Parts: sequence; structure tokens; C-alpha cells
Amino acid sequence: MMDFDIRVAGGTAGAVAAIGQPERGREYCTLRRTACLAVAVILTGCLSLAASGQDLEVPTEVEQWRRAEITLTSSSDYTNPFADVTVTATFRNGETVITRPAFWDGDRTWRVRFAPSATGKWRWETTCSDQGNKGLHGLHGTLACIPYVGDNPNYVHGFVRVSPNRRYFVRADGTPLFWLGDTHWMMADHERLDANNAPDANGRDQFTQLVEDRLDKGFTVYQNYFAGHNRHWWRDSEYACIDPTRFREVMDPMLDQLADRGFVISQGIGLYSTSVKMPRESLVRLAEYVAARYDAHPLVWFTAQEVNLPDHEDKPPRTDLDAWRAAAERFALTNGYGHPVSGHMFPGKPTVWGQEAWHDWFALQGGHTNSGVRMLENFRFYWDYVPRKPFLETEAMYEAIKCGPRVATDTDVRQVAWKSLLCGSYGYTYGAAAVWLFRWDHRDRTGVNYNPDHCWYEGMRLPGSTQMTHLRTFFEQLDWWKLTPRLADPAWCDFADPEGTVLASEGNQVYVVYTYRPRQRLGSLDGLATGEPYSAWWFDPRTGTRYAIANDIAADKEGKWLLPSPPSADDWVLLLRRGRASAEEMATPPLSEVATTYTTEWPLVAIPSASATDSNNGYHPDETIDGVTDAAWNGWSARAGEYLQQTFEEPTAVSRIVVHTQKDYELRDYTIAIQCGEEWKTVAQVKGNTDVRREHTVSADNVRAVRVYGLLGPERQPGIVRITELEVFQKP
Repeated sequence: MMDFDIRVAGGTAGAVAAIGQPERGREYCTLRRTACLAVAVILTGCLSLAASGQDLEVPTEVEQWRRAEITLTSSSDYTNPFADVTVTATFRNGETVITRPAFWDGDRTWRVRFAPSATGKWRWETTCSDQGNKGLHGLHGTLACIPYVGDNPNYVHGFVRVSPNRRYFVRADGTPLFWLGDTHWMMADHERLDANNAPDANGRDQFTQLVEDRLDKGFTVYQNYFAGHNRHWWRDSEYACIDPTRFREVMDPMLDQLADRGFVISQGIGLYSTSVKMPRESLVRLAEYVAARYDAHPLVWFTAQEVNLPDHEDKPPRTDLDAWRAAAERFALTNGYGHPVSGHMFPGKPTVWGQEAWHDWFALQGGHTNSGVRMLENFRFYWDYVPRKPFLETEAMYEAIKCGPRVATDTDVRQVAWKSLLCGSYGYTYGAAAVWLFRWDHRDRTGVNYNPDHCWYEGMRLPGSTQMTHLRTFFEQLDWWKLTPRLADPAWCDFADPEGTVLASEGNQVYVVYTYRPRQRLGSLDGLATGEPYSAWWFDPRTGTRYAIANDIAADKEGKWLLPSPPSADDWVLLLRRGRASAEEMATPPLSEVATTYTTEWPLVAIPSASATDSNNGYHPDETIDGVTDAAWNGWSARAGEYLQQTFEEPTAVSRIVVHTQKDYELRDYTIAIQCGEEWKTVAQVKGNTDVRREHTVSADNVRAVRVYGLLGPERQPGIVRITELEVFQKP
């Protein structure tokens, strides 16, 4: 005779209690019974089981899309249960069939997790590769699925899938998912369920406090992986047999809490180096095991971080793309719910697995301050890709990360988020460096080279995370999934700076413009309806404040509207909507309030050029007008007097010229000249400069162009002349 347990889970949201962990938000009762078989079901009702082909049925109920768990007890022992036997359960409801693999959970225990996708009666039956195992093979029973009662979007709307037009994600009932992710690399390896050192812990563990903070800020997706090569996931040093303990005690309660609080889980099983630390067959078997354990949760698969990290000359290679392919394919083959499958990619324009039928979406990595903000050509590449697939910016400009020439700020994460969303990435994953690095306190040196300034709870409160709240609030006032990125299409816009000002529109009904490189003249929108009014607002992405512009805007006879100057020389969003807005909608703070908060001076719009450029190494004059000091123009030879030039569309009055260079590449000697009429005039000569920013006061009218002649570079390479930004300001 064998024992079986019936664990009944209450309906309260919260984390599932685990061995060695306190219960958080759920109630459990355990009933001990004796029977010839061992079958347990975690349900909101009771038990149904079968033996020797005869039904012993007791009515059971589970709410739609909630997890039910069937526990099986093997009648045999195996040398390596992880590899020696496979068990599946097939669930049928009319024409709908869902097959779920079981997973080994220690000793003689196997479990099947199932979330019914439709109401009604489901019949289930198990199959085991060892057909003689009476505890695993040939069991069958029924589940009655009833409608979900509650407001959790995972259970109201169902699991995530690709939209019919293959541009974004939707729930099972067709409701669009606004993807606002937060990054928690190695979450189950490092985040703590049993401790919290934050000053405002208030009895919560570290993991729960992070979950609640992100929930309060409107995040909808938790992006995480566990480092599958870490020894605490395995029972042996050869990666032959999994250890279910940490899955049961740590990962289960984490993913249960995320699901039951309404998060979609973006899940991976490792990072690039994992596949060279374990045999390929172990990696693939790990993928199958994790899919069996968690596919009944609301999730998408991104497989691993940087699956295609380049193979550098040093050996062994840092990644094994074929091994990750096999793992990703196993996620797809094991997938009873159609969870989207991808592989998180290295920066650039990779198309890893893009032609595979089982691959559903591109998980992009825009890079960090060394990469700058993605250019339009990158977004256009994925927008035009065939076959069409959603692409999402899932790693760019982590806040407070030092990965490149400087530490990334909230401005960086805000810029990449807004630009991505208006260029076809229907979602964005934010990240705070100290959070995903899990620096416990300032004595913890984990990842200190990437983030020297914060521990995890300080990173949790960085301003960029709150600015993501404003981003979601803005887009959810619109039918954001109907917005089409215009990618500098002249039929829709004519911008002075097509990289720094981007547009998405819903036909000519709604236009959303984001401008992040400060220029006083933005340009125009096109394709507007003629003879009808439009209403417009400025939106501050830092504070979430709207400022009304007008509700009686009219396009010219060609359907063109000249955009007004932004309220300040900062990044701004402009919303233009067809129709006359109500007085209530136009009742916003006056635009005059902006001047008390932000700077109001813009550099002049100019056309950059140069006498020579080190273009083979990625330098370009355009990089000196992009509003950031990451990229640069680089001349070939200071001794030849190479110059950088800005030419204005019309002669203008100039008051200041600011030259930005780069640490270790300071421009030591240089001359500034201006062109008035046909004559060039020297207005500044500098020798022995060691500053990375140098401002020059100029008072001149009728200026057509400005040149900076590089005469001497840094001591380490005196022949290199480099300028990151050249700003010319007009007289007030």
C-alpha cells in the first residue's frame, strides 16, 4: 500500500510555500490517505484517479488557466530518474488536446502540471516509457475546469502568444500585452526568499519586495534566467542528474508568486557560457525538464542570455550556438501551450534561428553606452524581416551600469525605451544594474566593475524605473498596438534630425513623436486630414506630466503641420490626435511652468561634414550632432589640420561654441573659425587643453558655418583628433 497527498491551494495571490520557506499568501491543507496508487492533485476541488483501466472518479474543479498538479509515485527505482524514464500526460477537452511531460521531483515522485485552456471536462491519461511501471503508466482521470473568478490578467485573458499580424504579443483571448519588462538575471541563484537588508523591508523577503516594487510601478514582465551550470542545480559534477531541491524550494515559489501576482515570466535557463560547461545532451535535457516543470505558468522562452556571443580567438569558444539551438528547439517541441520561443541575442543585427519554423520572436540587445541608442536602420532591418516576427528590445542601457565610456543614466534608459517603442519594438525590458547583479550591500563586490555605486535596494529605487511607469501610462491611453512606426518615411514626416526625432502613427488619426536630440526646429508631420481640427499635447517622459498645446490645429492644404519647438532642450513626446479635444482634456499645467524646471536653449540645427574621417573604425561627423557624447568624429592626422565643420541652412547669429572631446583623447591644440559671408575668421585658439568640455564665447552675426581644426591630440596618440559633440548656440 502507498501514501498519497492531496494539497488544496487557496485562491489568494502570493507565493507558494516551499520546504524550508515560510508560507506567503496561500493556505494549505494536507490529507494523508492510503491507496494502491499514488496520485495527488493540487486543485480548488478534489480528486479523480484511475487504476487498471477502471475509473475511480471524484469530481474535481480547477479554474481556467490556473495550475493543477498531478503527483505520481513510481513503482520502480531508477539509477538516474532524470534520464532513464520519460512520463507524459495527455489532456483532452473535445477537439483540444494538450500534452504535458511530467518531471521528476526526487525519490519516486513525478509531477504533471497542467493549466486548462478552456472550461469544461478534461480527461487525462499518462504514458511512461517504462510501461511496466504501474505508478507512472496508464493512469487516467478527469478535471472539471470552471471559469476563473478574479482580476489576474494571466487567468482572465490566458497565456501569451504572437498576434495574428505577427507584430506584438497578445493573450489567448486576443487582448494585447503591453510588454514592460524588468531584468532579473540569475534570479533564482541569488535573490533571497529568507532575508532582506533593505531599510523598508517591513517583514518581506528580498524577492517579494522587488516583486511588489515592480508591480506598483506597472511592470508586466519579469525577465530572468537561472545559471543552469551552477552546481546547486545538479546532483553530480558531470551534469548527469538534476537536483530537484532548489527548483522545489526556490524557483517554484518564485515563479508561482510572479504568476499569481499577474506577471508574465520571460524565462531562460542560462547564459552563453553554460553550454560549454555541461555536455550538450545535459543542456537539452535541462531545457526539457524546465519546460515540464514550468510550461503551465504564463511565460515566454528566451532560452539564454546572448546565445550567439561571438567566438573569439581564445579557445574554447565562449558560446555553443548549436547547443542553444537544440535547447530552444526542445522548448518548442515540449510546448503544449504555444508559448513564444526565442534566443536572447548579442548586439548588432543578428537573425539567430529567424528562419526556423519553431522560432517566434527576436529578443534584441541594443547594448549599452558604448553602443549608443539604436539607429533607425537597425529597427528597419527587423521590421522588414521575412518571415515577419515580433522583435523586442530586451537589453539596452541598464540604469547605472558602467559598460562603455561612462555610467548609464535614467536619460539613457528613457531614450532607448521611447525610441524602441516608436520604431516597431512593441515592448521594452528595463534593467537596473545593481538589481540584476544582486549586490547585497556595499561590501559585496559582485559585479562592482559594472556597478560601483549601488546595492540592490538602491538600484531598485533609481528614477528610470518610475519613468517606465510614465511610459506605460502614456501608451495605454492609446490603442498602442495600432501604431505603425514610420521610420523617417517622407509620406508621414519630414524631420530635421530623423535619428533624433521618431514617429509612429495610427493612420492620420493619432501621431506620436519622440524627440531626444535637442534641436529647436523639429520639422513637420504629413498626411494629416485637411479641413479637420487636431488636438496636441506635449508629454514629459520624466514626470508623466501633459501640457496642452491646442485643440484647433489645422494642416495646410497638403496635409502638412509644422511641429512647434519643444518646451526645452530635453527629450519630449508630442501627441497629436484627430478631432477637437474637450476642455477637460486641455486643462493641463501651463507650458510656461516648464521653463522653471528645464533648460530652454537648443544647439543650432546644422549639417555636419569633415575634411577626413576614420570611417573604417565607425567614426562619422553625424555623431557630433546626436546629443550624446558616446560616439565621435575621428580625423586621420592632426598634423594635416583635419577639421570638423557645421554648416547652417541660413546665416545666423552665434553666441557660444562648445567643443566636447573624450577622456584620454582630449583635443590638446585646436582652432575655431567661423564663416561670415565668404570670409573665414578665427575666433579661438587653444593650446594644452586637458578638458573634455570647453566652451567659447562668440559674438558674431551672419554666420554660415563653423570649423574646428584639430592640431594636436592626446600625448598617447598626438596624431588623433577626436570630437564627440560640437554645439553652436544662437544669440538670444
